[in-house]
Formats: sequence, structure tokens, C-alpha cells
Amino acid sequence: MTVSRNSAVFLVALGAIAISCSTPTYSAPGTDLCAENHDSVAVVIGNKDYQQAAPDVPYALNDARAIKQFLVDGFCYREGNIILLENATYVDFVKTFGDANSPEGKLWNWARAGQSNVFVYYSGHGAPDIRTGDGFLVPVDGDPNDSRFGLSLKTLVTNLQVLKRQRLGKTREVTLVLDACFSGREGTGKPLIRGSFSGWTPKRPETGNDILQFSAAAADEIARWDDEREHGLFTRVFLDAASGKADRGRTGNNDGTVSAEELTRYIDNEVTYLARRRFGDDQTPELPSADRISWRLAVSAVLPPSKPQQTSVPRPDAPKKTNLPPPDLPPDSPFGPFYRDFFEEDHAPKVAPKTSQRVLGMTLSSITPEYRKRFNIAEDISGVVITDVDPDSHAAERKLKAGDVIQEIHQQDVSTSADAAATVEALKKKGRRSVLLLTINADGYRFVAIRLPRG
Repeated sequence: MTVSRNSAVFLVALGAIAISCSTPTYSAPGTDLCAENHDSVAVVIGNKDYQQAAPDVPYALNDARAIKQFLVDGFCYREGNIILLENATYVDFVKTFGDANSPEGKLWNWARAGQSNVFVYYSGHGAPDIRTGDGFLVPVDGDPNDSRFGLSLKTLVTNLQVLKRQRLGKTREVTLVLDACFSGREGTGKPLIRGSFSGWTPKRPETGNDILQFSAAAADEIARWDDEREHGLFTRVFLDAASGKADRGRTGNNDGTVSAEELTRYIDNEVTYLARRRFGDDQTPELPSADRISWRLAVSAVLPPSKPQQTSVPRPDAPKKTNLPPPDLPPDSPFGPFYRDFFEEDHAPKVAPKTSQRVLGMTLSSITPEYRKRFNIAEDISGVVITDVDPDSHAAERKLKAGDVIQEIHQQDVSTSADAAATVEALKKKGRRSVLLLTINADGYRFVAIRLPRG
């Protein structure tokens, strides 16, 4: 693992982050991510379908769409502030990032001075200039053998540095995520460019003191694909780490959060091992020193499978319940009172209060049999069900909808609308500006951060 000790902006060059269920992310204890990223802007690019001289990148669109969802659910970016480019051309690159003469493109125009963090993601082909060895991003209408119609990494990094220094300021962060390698080979190991490129190492630009860099592989290595997960190998490991594996086992302390130390340690160990085991090849992630990474990942529940389920899935840590009916005993049996008490108190479905309350722009209700039937909620799912959402609320903006079940508010279980209202009110009194919900629907678990109203 290569370690750098510069500080400030994130430059993340890694396999695509495919997220099936968002992971809540905190830059520091008590940080309000929704307020922090209210004006943040992202550019997310997936280049899959190449038009001429390059093979397709099979999972690039999966990657880009997953990253967009990760930004919305994990970092609380607003969807309207995310520029999603699928199969970006050379013109798209220039319009978005500017060129070697000027950094002013769509990203520059969308960023608010002193207020925006910036997140840039790219999944697609990268290549080395066959004359100079400098890396560049290949647009879908470009040629990996001709850097003139690609986006030079040097230009991209320089323009992001200018954006950071002249417009965003020292307190803002710029993150660049590159799901691309620059070795002259594609993810399968086949040559991407013509001629011999052995004996020299492709070059990546120096990032300077204000850029924090992650790389899926060294400059002369291949960033491999994970065909089973349909994302990059680095991505698969990053996701596993972020969802909690880094906090467990040899790399973690099992305290419910994935720290920077745990994250980098797990990624370094697993990427190196899996690349050697699966492909017989080196893939050495280049990671920053942990003391430069300010955010941590909260793990308050085991994440669900990546594929959607037809019905709501039970929490892995939920207690097992029996659905056995009371035995058919004679009316005068001396055991009747015992069995009635046992089954009624411990095993019969609880009758929740038929009350609802308006909380954070949502109408919340206990899960009655009627609501279970209407919204197809599995019997072993507990919490409060959303029955209505104000279309102008932050909850609606975060894509919460009727039928979603809220199981936790700020890592506290809720079973009635009164529980939910009381928990939210207590957080408001403590001065919190946002609250984290654990929700579940037919697609699985999802963490959602919602702004709290002032006053």
C-alpha cells in the first residue's frame, strides 16, 4: 500500500462503488450531512458503449447509477445537484470540466463559492498517451490510441485544483473517483492500445497538498472487474468494508462504526489477496494515510442482499418468532388459563394502537393488519409504516413513500407513531439538525438522512 500524507481534498481513484443499500456517512461526530451537502455538486459518468476503437466496459453504467444512489443516500446530496452523464463524449467532457485553457464548465457554474463540496466519478476506459505516458480518460467517441480527443488527467486534476482554490475554499472538499486504469490494458487483461507498452510506467499527475488520493491499482497494474457482483474488484471490497466487514474480524474492533483505519486496512488486505487468488496478478491499491480521512461509516444494521426481494426481508438480528396456535383444549381443562396467557402474551400478534401522527412531513402509523395487507408488509417486520408523504417535504425529496416502514430513528427502535414523534422531538431539543432513519421496503434496507425543522 502506498501512503501519502497530504491533506484536504478527496481524490478517489477506485473501482465503482455499487451500493444496494446506502451506508450513512459522517465526517465527524455530530456533523449534519444534509446541511453540509445541501449545496454540494457531483458529476457522475459511466462510459460503457464505445463507438469505435475500444471494447465496451460492461459494468460502467451499473457503476455510475450505483454511485449516484450512494451520493443521495450516503452523503445526502440532492438529486438535482448531480450531473449524471451516461456514455459521455469528448464534447461532454469539455462542457463539464473545461479544457487546458480554462476550468470553467458546467461544474464550475453549478458550484457555490465557499459552500459546495464537489464529487466527481468516472467509470470507463483510461489509457496512457503512447508518446508521453500521461494518463487520460477515453470518451465513448474517442480512441485509446489518440489522446488528443480524451480528457487528460493532468487537465482534470489541474482544473479541480483551481476550482478548489479559487472558488470553493479551504473548508470545502473535492472528491474524484476514477474507475479506470491507465496501464494500457482493459479489465480482462487484454491490450487496449496498439504496440508495445512494456518497460515503462504510465504517469499520473501529482495531486499536490490539497488532494487526497485513492487508487484501485498502481499505475502499471490492471483494475480488475468482479463479474459476480458486476462491478470492479476494488468496488466489491470497498462496499464490503463500508457495510461493516472492516469493523469486524482482524481489521476492526466491532464498535459499530467503520473508522478510516479499519477501512484502509481492510481494503489493502482484501484487494491484494483477491487479485492474486482470482487472477494470479498484482493489484495494489494506493491509499491515503488514515489520519487524513475525516469521515467514518456508521453500521447500525446488517445490510441486505444486493438483489431486490419480492417481499420485505427480515432484519438479520430480529428475534425468531413462533406462529403456533394455542392447543385445542376442552373448555374445562385446568391447563386452559396457562396456555391462553402464554400464547396471548408472548406469541399472539400485538394489536397496535390505531393512531397516526404527522412527523417530518410524513403520516406515520403503527402497522395494523390492514396496513400489512395494503402495503404487503411481511409479518416479521416491525416499526411504523408511512401512509402519506407531503410532496414538498424533505422526506419526499429523499424518495420516501407510502408503504415504507421506519424501523429505527437515530438508532432507536420505534413501534408506534408516538414513539417516532417523541424521538424526533427529543432530537430537536438537543439541537440536532438532521436525523437518520433506518427504513425497509420490498427492495431491502435503506438509511435515509432527513433534515429537522428549526425551532
